[in-house]
Formats: sequence, structure tokens, C-alpha cells
Amino acid sequence: MGGSPVQAKTNYEITQEDSTKSRLKINAKNRKELKITLLGLKKKHPTIEVDKILDTAEQKSFYVNDSFQVNSHIGGKEAFKSIAKTAINFYIHKGGDRVNIKHLLPYLEGNKELDIVWMHYPDKDIYIPDKDEASHVLKVVGDSKEKVLYAYVELFNLHNFIICLNDSYNGIDIDFDYIFNVHNYEVKENKTCLKLSRNELIDLFINKDAKPFEKIKKRYARILTIANKQQDKHQIHEIISNAIDNSLGLLPEGTIINEKILNSMFNELMKRMMPFIAHRNNLRNIK
Repeated sequence: MGGSPVQAKTNYEITQEDSTKSRLKINAKNRKELKITLLGLKKKHPTIEVDKILDTAEQKSFYVNDSFQVNSHIGGKEAFKSIAKTAINFYIHKGGDRVNIKHLLPYLEGNKELDIVWMHYPDKDIYIPDKDEASHVLKVVGDSKEKVLYAYVELFNLHNFIICLNDSYNGIDIDFDYIFNVHNYEVKENKTCLKLSRNELIDLFINKDAKPFEKIKKRYARILTIANKQQDKHQIHEIISNAIDNSLGLLPEGTIINEKILNSMFNELMKRMMPFIAHRNNLRNIK
């Protein structure tokens, strides 16, 4: 995945208003950073009154309406190796015989290159998530008739991979899956459908889907919609909680709630809610 957002560094500006007076402007991400900056400046400007500035400092919060660009990289040797390791661990966890995957150890240890992992976006979904579900999916299939052992890994219902664990499989028939909902931690089993013949599995690695990106774009759009819903839900809860804390929460215990107090709480709520609504509208306009 791409990099994570980073808070901007503290910056300051000193302007000379006249021969006897200067103006200091500081933008800091928090009170601690402000104090550190002031103490540093005081070494060069001894007249700076650190405590006085801290007492009068104004804290502001605002929504960022500009869009962010995040680069996401799919695949690569190390990523594929990690996916293979995930599949193997699941196979072993479900009681799979280590004999059937021991030939993959040199690959996992970096001593051998194998072409056993690739992106997999079939026309028919292997797992169909609920409307607002985001989940991880693991599946291992062993087919004694076709003599193949393979796995499927799906991350956030977005990044999907097929893994050929053994194309000379001599074990028993197995079909295990595991679905983990990342929002509510619900676990499901026996909810996937994947059945490949030996030729179909091998063909996936010979004739690779070189451009699965149109399918990935649709999945990205779905996940972003879910993420925005979750973010909005969390933000609204926080707005309401803060509004109550800064109105009703400041009243002495036992205070009788009257219309004036309720209006005060409502005004506090609207003061916080309106910037959020404006922010969401701005984002919709950007899209």
C-alpha cells in the first residue's frame, strides 16, 4: 500500500511591526509542540512569555476538503510470498499434512523462486459479502481426483489471490474456508464456492489475467463507500458526544434540564454539525 498521512510540522513566522514591536505567529499540531517551539524561540528572543502565550493560544479544528491521493501496489515477489505463507498457515492450522507443502519451504525462506501465486478475479464471485461487509477470506481445497492442492486468499473483499500449493497432491479431499468480518469480528465458515480442475488451476498460471484492474476498480469503489459510511458514523457519534460534554456535561449534578439548557445543547450540536455537513457536501462536489 502507499504511504500514510503525516501531520504537518510546526511552523512559525516573526514579523516586525515597528522598531519596538514584533508579531509572532505559530501553527502547531498540539499544545506540546507549541510549548517546545516557544521554548526554542525564547533562547533567541528572551522577551517571549511562554506561559502567557500558552494561556491565550487558540485551538482550532477543521475539515480538510482537498482530496488525498493514495497509491496502492498489488502483488510483487514479497507480497506474493506473504500471501502464500498465509495460505500455508491456514492449511496447517486446519490439520493439513505438512508433507504436502514441504517443497514450498525453500520458496518461503527465499532460497527458491516459484510461480505459485497470482491475482484471481473470476467472473463468478467466490464469496459474496453482505451489503456493508468488509472481510478477509481464506479457503483451501485439496482434490484427490485432480491431484491438486490450492488456496484462495481475499483481503477486504478487494485483493484476491489464487495459490497453487501442490500440483502433485496425494492427500485426501479437503475443503475449508474462513471468513472474518473486520468491522464486527464475526466469523463465518462454509460460505465460499471454488472448484477448479487440474487443467483450470494450471491454466490460471500459464494464461494469467494480466489486467484485472477493471474488476479491482469496482471492488475499490465498494470498499471506499463502506469506509466512508463507517467514518461518517464514527464522526457523527463523536460530534454528538462532544456537544453533550460541552453543554449538559458542564452543568452541576442535579441540575433540572429546562428549555434554555436544551436550546444551549442544540446550539452546541449545530455549531459542530454544520462544518461536518459542509465538509461532506464539498467532498461530494469534488467527486
